[in-house]
Amino acid sequence: MTAALQIISMNSRTAQRAVRFLIVEAFIKVSDPALRLNDTQAAVVLAEHPTLAEHACRQQGFGRFADKLEQASLPHLVEHLAIDLLAKDYQGAIAGTTTWNNHAQQTMLVRLRIPLAESESKRQDEENLLAERRAGDGLLAERRIRAEQAIQQAITEVNELFK
Repeated sequence: MTAALQIISMNSRTAQRAVRFLIVEAFIKVSDPALRLNDTQAAVVLAEHPTLAEHACRQQGFGRFADKLEQASLPHLVEHLAIDLLAKDYQGAIAGTTTWNNHAQQTMLVRLRIPLAESESKRQDEENLLAERRAGDGLLAERRIRAEQAIQQAITEVNELFK
């Protein structure tokens, strides 16, 4: 059987608002867009990632991800698994979205938004930015790599459920 999910490409960029963010995007090919978890698979996922159940989820109305798990697309599950894996390493609210990129080619876009620095003032933001520049792009590259690894690990876990 072919893998349920396959990464087509990944990219990243930074965005600045009140908090600077690293945005990591993964374009994921879905073998069967109708594929969903059954009860047994959902139980395995929640046993391995118990905090996943309490994730906030806005897809089809705000609620807990546990209540939407069995109806979620597999890339949407990847989004939440990646966030769960990253939350162990970072403070701050990691957010994600999953949208169709191309129905005909069965590709979905998973986008993660990871806070880089939280500050209480514009001056502190500028100081943080200068410190990051002096330190080079090492921290940013490390976080980008960790986010990409989390997405890849999440895809591997989902594919394992469908072997």
